[in-house]
Amino acid sequence: MYHLMRWLAWLFFKVIFRLEVHGRHHIPRKGPVLLYANHLSNWDPPILAVIVPRRVHFMAKEELFRNPLLAMLIRAFGAFPVKRGTADVGAVKRGLQILRDGGVFILFPEGHRSKTGKLGKPFPGAALFALKTEVTPVPVLLSGTYRLFGKVKVTVLPPVDVSSLSAGRAGSKQLEEVAELMMEPIRNAQALAQTTSPPTSRST
Repeated sequence: MYHLMRWLAWLFFKVIFRLEVHGRHHIPRKGPVLLYANHLSNWDPPILAVIVPRRVHFMAKEELFRNPLLAMLIRAFGAFPVKRGTADVGAVKRGLQILRDGGVFILFPEGHRSKTGKLGKPFPGAALFALKTEVTPVPVLLSGTYRLFGKVKVTVLPPVDVSSLSAGRAGSKQLEEVAELMMEPIRNAQALAQTTSPPTSRST
């Protein structure tokens, strides 16, 4: 059922957003994967889900699960609830366990959508998953208009090596530094894209 839904969603995004994907070979075919991206639209999680040839998991704000139909749909795509604005230990533990079990976990380090498209400051906790599981993070740049028959582009960038950093006691300062290190490829790719193409408006 999951693969059928993924295929149907892929067709939907190809038609509605003319979805374009680059660098998919950077996503490991097996083993734990921490896939993280900038956040422009509510469509971002399912879009990332369809480009990964494996079952994925990601956090979604708990308010989305209050609608039974929507909850059923996003759970089918691997979503689980998180209480935003609080230290949701349960959600963090679940994310860590997914990676330790060799799964694919999707994360948006900014914690919320950017209405302007400008990359925000990542939450330090985003680095926790990489440090505690010793998984190699894979950054993704999302760009496009998210309008009917517009174009959404997904660029999977080379993995970020954080293996030299301690995976034990990760202090707040270290987490901030690692989070910024993880976001640097996305920031650089976004800046490069903006110098080679005119700015576009976005819709969610």
